[in-house]
Amino acid sequence: FCELYREKDMEMRMALSGHHPHFEKLIKSCMTVAELMIASDAMHNHFFSVEKRYAIVPAMDCEQSVLGIIGDFMIQVDVVLLSVVYIETFGGYRISIRSCDDGIAANEIICSICEGIGSGGGHSKKSGGWVSGEQFRGKYGEMDFFSFLERRLNELLPDPGR
Repeated sequence: FCELYREKDMEMRMALSGHHPHFEKLIKSCMTVAELMIASDAMHNHFFSVEKRYAIVPAMDCEQSVLGIIGDFMIQVDVVLLSVVYIETFGGYRISIRSCDDGIAANEIICSICEGIGSGGGHSKKSGGWVSGEQFRGKYGEMDFFSFLERRLNELLPDPGR
């Protein structure tokens, strides 16, 4: 209920506003305890590039929405301009990207990362994508996915003093 743009969705939100304790709980409850453990472990094991001001966060298998929550949390850190959260799944990798810098478009970054090995999209602040494990190995051989992300981000992102 945070990002509603369609008229019917906004009407529904207005109809449900007021004192509805169960509705309040649903709004505030977006993670399970297991997902909280996944998120905390992922954030604990993040990588941060001091030079380019991005974070790469590998996570355990979870829903795409949890990847987004982790990414949203990471860009709240004052020095992080871009977060890339990913999981390895059967057959490939799911990625969520968040940007809090007008000069770094998350949708352009995800499209560049996925080019020729998957697909991605979104908008300038939030994006997501999928990389096929088979296509990734075919193009990059035995390179691990974290190293690939680090290399691509260093190529794609401007220096902070731009």
